[in-house]
Amino acid sequence: MEIFGGEAGVSRIAIRRRLKTGKNFDLVTGYNLLDPAVQEEILTYIRRYKPLIVIMGPPCTSFGNWSRINRCINFQTWQRTRAEGEELANFAAKICKLQLSGGRHFLVENPAGSELFRLPSFKDLWATNQVCSINVVQCALGLKVHGEPILKNTTLW
Repeated sequence: MEIFGGEAGVSRIAIRRRLKTGKNFDLVTGYNLLDPAVQEEILTYIRRYKPLIVIMGPPCTSFGNWSRINRCINFQTWQRTRAEGEELANFAAKICKLQLSGGRHFLVENPAGSELFRLPSFKDLWATNQVCSINVVQCALGLKVHGEPILKNTTLW
């Protein structure tokens, strides 16, 4: 299943490979992930269906390298997006812990250097010693913009 999956690109690839997929919970699919009722719905879904893997790309707006510039030139906007980003990131970490407690898996994607991985909830997750990370350059995975490969350093947990 996907959370923060946008238009469910991962699920579409899985379906092409004849894999079973779960729901995609994202704003574009009608789920406001900041809503506590929606968060509880997702946790209930995970507890019920026990997905083998949950794939998440929490918003990096306030955690990525560009956010450091916005923090300086537009602090109030950065502060608002940071509060929302931290709430969503902490929810993602909660899902990761739920998956680990069930002996299942997760994948969290964010830009390399993202401050998301320095949040207390993610530090706690790392401290379980059940998590590993890898950095990849997405052009090596086929990421293109206007047909041209694009360098996007990415961290996967």
